[in-house]
Amino acid sequence: MNSLSANNVLSKYADDLDLLVPQHCDVSLATEFDHIRKWADDNKMTINTTKTKEIDFRRPSPLRFHLLPSIQGIQLVDQVKSLGVILHEGLSFDLHVTSLLEQCSQRIYLLRLLRSQGMSSNHLNTIVHVIIVSRILYALPAWGVFMSAAQSGRINAFLKRAHKCGFSKELLTVNELLVESGKVMFKKMKSPTHCLHMLLPPNKKLDHNLRNSESYVLPQCTSSTYKRSFVN
Repeated sequence: MNSLSANNVLSKYADDLDLLVPQHCDVSLATEFDHIRKWADDNKMTINTTKTKEIDFRRPSPLRFHLLPSIQGIQLVDQVKSLGVILHEGLSFDLHVTSLLEQCSQRIYLLRLLRSQGMSSNHLNTIVHVIIVSRILYALPAWGVFMSAAQSGRINAFLKRAHKCGFSKELLTVNELLVESGKVMFKKMKSPTHCLHMLLPPNKKLDHNLRNSESYVLPQCTSSTYKRSFVN
């Protein structure tokens, strides 16, 4: 299934479907959703409208505090969880960081139980990377670039506490994890068979190759538009 407009983006993972529509588009959000609903009916599928939400990504503005839903029966919310990441309408990840640290704090209790039963520090360090560091790394290149200093400070404080308690041998920081995860993702994206390869900008033609670096045409982005998203 494809969107009616080339400006709109459809992304599907398992039974979840996200529709992204820019503020100014030739095909409205309601028209796109009707197209999705018709496609589901033709293929004998059902859209769970109780789980379908609409969210407007926007900058804070008193003029937009009372937006109405674009489609009757679909709830307009200020936050959604998409593929395990909590998205806020202002693209602030305070809620996601709070939820992330709550889960990691619960796993610290598990580590204390394992240490009380005689587990060695080497094994505890391995488990920290499996159940805590891996949780922080999940989708980190996507939301980590939007972190504020306060949010990164909260995660760093948690990692420092885990190191002080003797669970982690090395003192990690979220900025180090972000850089390393970004390098790994970018290396994978350069493969033509990777699903994100199409997101790379075209190569920049240079007259002189002065150093061994990546040369891509950087896109021109503006902050005057916002997107509307359906999450099913």
